[in-house]
Amino acid sequence: MKKNKVIAIIGVFFSAVALVASIVELWYCVVHNINFLIMPILLVAVMVVVLVANIVNLVRINKYNKKFSKK
Repeated sequence: MKKNKVIAIIGVFFSAVALVASIVELWYCVVHNINFLIMPILLVAVMVVVLVANIVNLVRINKYNKKFSKK
């Protein structure tokens, strides 16, 4: 049980770092007037989805652990 929670926390951390990196890449493209913005925008969107999915997974693991630790 604890192992799954640690893995989920690591997943949330790395997806948050990837989201920050993709936002920095998008900012760089905007500042340097690079016209091809569709890929950085899609990357930010995908990273947001991955981060939300990892947070939902972490919440589900916490609920599961609380449910079975009471018994």
